[in-house]
Amino acid sequence: MRSNQKALLLAVGGDDASRGATTRALRQAEELEITGAETGGEALQLIEDLRPTLVLINVNTRDIDGLELCRVAKRDYPEMLVMLHSLAPVASADRAHGLDAGADSYLAHSCEPSELVASVRALLRMRKAETTLRELNETLEQRVAAELARRLEAASAVGQLQKMDALDRLASGVAHDFNNMMAVVVSSLNLLERRLAKGDTDVAKYIDGAIDSAKRASALSRRLLAFARQQSPAPEARDVNQVLDEGAPRPPLGET
Repeated sequence: MRSNQKALLLAVGGDDASRGATTRALRQAEELEITGAETGGEALQLIEDLRPTLVLINVNTRDIDGLELCRVAKRDYPEMLVMLHSLAPVASADRAHGLDAGADSYLAHSCEPSELVASVRALLRMRKAETTLRELNETLEQRVAAELARRLEAASAVGQLQKMDALDRLASGVAHDFNNMMAVVVSSLNLLERRLAKGDTDVAKYIDGAIDSAKRASALSRRLLAFARQQSPAPEARDVNQVLDEGAPRPPLGET
């Protein structure tokens, strides 16, 4: 549609009388701006200069066959509407050839002015529905993209929450293990103190127990620091049975 809300229609071909009758009939449609071309060559120049919304081509143009003019116009300007018409009845095969040439519609007989106007209006409504549909598709694509972005953002937020929950559980487990290790250290030192107070010097097992638990607590601290710095601990060869044994909480050393 043009800026003044009128669609430009270019009427092409036919003799002066028929072209004049066509123009007068089309002027009944106030939403149309009408211009005309006597020959196919003139029509091609006007199409290039004016880019009409619709071209109404009489199949009997003077210099260029109407079907060929339609084919060239649709090839160069596929978005432009083209309607072929003939003042005389035509065979169905001729009408098929016109549609194959790219015509959006074909009036294959002489028609009343009101029928011509109605046909043109129907074709313009079809084009308007196609513009509208394109806009709806673009809007839908934008809405889908926005919704996808929103869901990805929500998924990212959920992922962060899951990570925080996992860190909370890890911290709780680590605190429990560290508390057990420290309990062994404290118990061993208490027992060591009591034995020494009694004058008993056979306290090596209490010292070893405290040192062992302190070392395991220190190793756990190093792993926590490496995790906090997003660093991987240096790999080391370990005995599986020893690792399983270290992971189990140890009761305080009792007196013998």
